[in-house]
Amino acid sequence: MQALYAVMRGKKVVNSNYQEKAIIISYNPLSNKFEVGYQATKNDKEWIYNISEIYTTSSYQFINKYITALSEYRTSKGLELIDAERNKIAENINIVYNLKIHTLPQRGTHTNYFQSYEFFYLRKFLKRLDLYNTICYRIKNYEKII
Repeated sequence: MQALYAVMRGKKVVNSNYQEKAIIISYNPLSNKFEVGYQATKNDKEWIYNISEIYTTSSYQFINKYITALSEYRTSKGLELIDAERNKIAENINIVYNLKIHTLPQRGTHTNYFQSYEFFYLRKFLKRLDLYNTICYRIKNYEKII
């Protein structure tokens, strides 16, 4: 759960070699798919390279900016972003944006949190988004959030 906090806040983590690393999770709101951020997701305009960008502004502003950029990109390729796709993008980004309403306990407090209903709900929600496994995969060598 601390890894989710790091991703949402754009914080770096310290790995086992004491090197600071950013956790980059990319998201495609049309396919509702998460991936570990790498060059292909960075270059593809259909992807939000780093989901921490979603949390730096209001969801409305981010969605409008993303849809405008994607629409311009598609137009330059002779394609069109249809209304159904725009609606799907807005809906999926809002779902990801709303992850921030879940509060996580500070380190060393609430030892029963990971057995609580709230944690169960959050984990279930993340698994539904297929974000849980992506984050777990990405941070397996990370130990501490800066």
